[in-house]
Amino acid sequence: MPRGFGQRLLGAMKGYGVLTPLGGNGPACHWRPMKRAEIRRLGVSDAGDADDADGVELEGLAEEALRLSGKTEAFFRDPSGVVLPADRWYPRLVFWGQVKARVTKALAEARPTAMSVVPVYRPGVS
Repeated sequence: MPRGFGQRLLGAMKGYGVLTPLGGNGPACHWRPMKRAEIRRLGVSDAGDADDADGVELEGLAEEALRLSGKTEAFFRDPSGVVLPADRWYPRLVFWGQVKARVTKALAEARPTAMSVVPVYRPGVS
């Protein structure tokens, strides 16, 4: 869980929690809200628990180093439920791959054919 969890995001997700795999063959996860005490028992602390500014800064630097190392994964969801179910979270490559496929398909279906756009010239017909 990111240390810099913004209040807006925290509210949208209904508080702190963890992503739990749904099982099966797919990569989808479900957000399971947890109380701060439950999260602390897992060994995770948040920046709001730090007593001093140095501790907050060190935690932020450690999180950034982990992110840059490539050992973390970003998850996304579609809260509208238009492309993917609204309550499911997907790894970034899966999520954006699905979005790209849906958008590409919709654009291809909406694209007019060349003959419907270009008027056909017929001599003697106005």
